Amino acid sequence: MKYFLILPLFFSLFALPAYAQDDTQSEIVGNIDVGNTKRDGQKTRREQIIHDLMQVPDGTIIDIKGTEDTVLKNEERDDTVLEPRGSSSEKTMLDTLLDVITSEIFKPKEQTKQKKTVSKKARPIAPFYFSAEDYLKARGEVSSQQLVMHYEVSSGAASGEGLATVKDVILTIGENFAAMRVDKNLTIYDFKLDRILSLKPEYNMSGKTTGKVLFENTSLYSKVYRDITAVRRATNNGRLTKLDMGQGTILDAYWVESAMSWAGGHLKTDIEIKKTEKVLNIKHENDVVFSAKFMDEAYENSGTKNSLFAFAHHEWPLHPSVLRELYAYGAPPKWFEMLSYGPTAPKGQKQVWTLVDREDIDAEFPLPVSATGTAQAKNVSPLVFLINEAVHNRALGGIKSVAELKVEFDENFERNEVGDIAQAWFIGQRYLAYTGIDCEDDNSNSVCVGIKAYENAKIGHRSHLMLRYIMANHLAGKGTVESRLDLLKTVKKDLEEKIAPAFIYRLAGMARAKLTKQQAKDGSVYSMSAEHLLQTALAKDPYDPNTYVGLAQVLAAKGALEQSWDVYDALRVDIPTASSLDLKINRLEQKLRKSAPGYFLE
Repeated sequence: MKYFLILPLFFSLFALPAYAQDDTQSEIVGNIDVGNTKRDGQKTRREQIIHDLMQVPDGTIIDIKGTEDTVLKNEERDDTVLEPRGSSSEKTMLDTLLDVITSEIFKPKEQTKQKKTVSKKARPIAPFYFSAEDYLKARGEVSSQQLVMHYEVSSGAASGEGLATVKDVILTIGENFAAMRVDKNLTIYDFKLDRILSLKPEYNMSGKTTGKVLFENTSLYSKVYRDITAVRRATNNGRLTKLDMGQGTILDAYWVESAMSWAGGHLKTDIEIKKTEKVLNIKHENDVVFSAKFMDEAYENSGTKNSLFAFAHHEWPLHPSVLRELYAYGAPPKWFEMLSYGPTAPKGQKQVWTLVDREDIDAEFPLPVSATGTAQAKNVSPLVFLINEAVHNRALGGIKSVAELKVEFDENFERNEVGDIAQAWFIGQRYLAYTGIDCEDDNSNSVCVGIKAYENAKIGHRSHLMLRYIMANHLAGKGTVESRLDLLKTVKKDLEEKIAPAFIYRLAGMARAKLTKQQAKDGSVYSMSAEHLLQTALAKDPYDPNTYVGLAQVLAAKGALEQSWDVYDALRVDIPTASSLDLKINRLEQKLRKSAPGYFLE
């Protein structure tokens, strides 16, 4: 994860991080640099096209949806199917998909009474903060059969002129993973745990390698989601066949679909296929878009074949119809060429892959146990440090159980002193956040009874500070633009002086997130950052599950999908209070697997 370096003092958590600033064109957000890639600018052809498609003609980054810090309206969509919709549909599929991932954490009251149902057993998650040792333990494998192929990769103009060998690429294909080494960098697609591992050497201040290997661990789902939303957006949910990319560049939608390798449906396209037992040749509009010669030696097993096929979905700019033809062969290619077009290559670009060596080996998963993970690195960011402390139950002395909070609430409330009862109210808010209890639906719970009694007491029993916090809590439930602005103005001074409790920062962060840029400017709260407020809330209480979801939503809404998934993963795996929430991210991942099966292995 490319988070910023840790500052000398932990209070930097309360400073506005660079990637939270408004109106930036390229900003570090989680595991990626928006508009760049994690390979330090060494993009594959496929990555370059995706990068270009995610930009508008003037070069600024396109937000995934509308204004950059808007959390979309909450809609429960259990019946959502990620398939193309007709032109008469009120919502595009992109809209529906975004509704799922960025829906508000506050469920409508009629839903709180429903029992949670889980349609499928949850898949294992290996979150970003895992050490190499933890990751290898989660995989549970010692060694396996692997196919190692060394290719020379040339690229140049579509005409084939000027082709030059630019890279040596080593592909290692296992039964449930694919690894690609380019120079000193290694990218591993782990289809067993649905993760992407990026390994690179560590360099010292003089620019020399230290001998250590650093690795970043991101969710495969976030990458698939980014690909699908990009192609959906570029083609207007599949309705456009010709795309105006600006500056007089018209791009056939075929090339967008090829760049994404999207296999959600059997996309119809006009291609001409010629094939023999060892040769495949495919044309589209008189262009040879893919040509290959295949080895005599077949794949050792179907797992290896499937892994190479899934890898091709992620890395090679091939249309789904081409990928299906490629999969029909029982041996990997010993030579192939691919043609691609994009906004920065309107005349086309050709890649030629030539096999130099092949070897079948029995080896361990290619993540060295000595590799240093994101959370174990020396220059760990404040946010990563905080989450790592929380998931290991070390933050702020560890989590207080619901039972402990209940005892503290009762003890403070029963003392019947003004200050003690006020403290009980704070403890009660934490108790409600951890349990997911809605006091409007539960009049019998003693914590709810005590909270209501305090809030309904005579004004003389409460300080002005407490009145502001009670008012903010009340305004948070109204859900109007006016109430959100009133909430932010009510507690603004307390937030700036850093005296507000965690849940007030969380309420303020979500209120700010639900305001458009113009609404925030008109209400004089534009300078307040939803992301900063939620990070501060997390620093004050790293075990409140609502804050994790709120922060993940804000990141997703601004396009920081990898970082959003990281926050969700931490919550789901190691924050015990997560059980109080119905996390829609689980259903979204199931839908992604169903809609784009070529990206995954079952």
